[in-house]
Amino acid sequence: MTTAGHRPRTLLFGVALGVLLLAACGDDDGGANSAGPAADGCDLVGTDDVEAAFGGSADSTEVPDDSPPGTCIFDLEGVDAGGDGQVAVVPLEESDDEEAAFELNCQVEEAEDVADVGDRACYAGEFEELYVLVGDRQLFVRAPIGNFFDDADPAELRESFLELGRTTAAAL
Repeated sequence: MTTAGHRPRTLLFGVALGVLLLAACGDDDGGANSAGPAADGCDLVGTDDVEAAFGGSADSTEVPDDSPPGTCIFDLEGVDAGGDGQVAVVPLEESDDEEAAFELNCQVEEAEDVADVGDRACYAGEFEELYVLVGDRQLFVRAPIGNFFDDADPAELRESFLELGRTTAAAL
């Protein structure tokens, strides 16, 4: 048999495989495995919320183009924990298994579990990141890379992140 004789079977196999993959993955119109869009961080918290959690003064600032959808960033000056910095509120797009995604984020960041923030939360002090799970939605509150609170007291800073996490989780 020639190569041309195998082409129809190969083509049929490819089409069948493609149909199976599409069926397994769902679709963008609410199929079994489709994910919902991220909320907008600026709709969840405002400068008053950030100032209440961190102290000092806060202003919203421009979000870099390569940031996840819905990211909201605040510049902070004179925070209670000491120093200045930035904080980003990043609602993540829904995934098919938010619990597993949350577990992975906490594991990768070597974060500690924390209580009383959303349904579950973990904080990675080294990276100044708080991951929060509320129902089937996940978000994180973090200091963007390069804008860490270098002069802040780590324990006070942690409490500020937890407070903003509580506020954000309640709005989600």
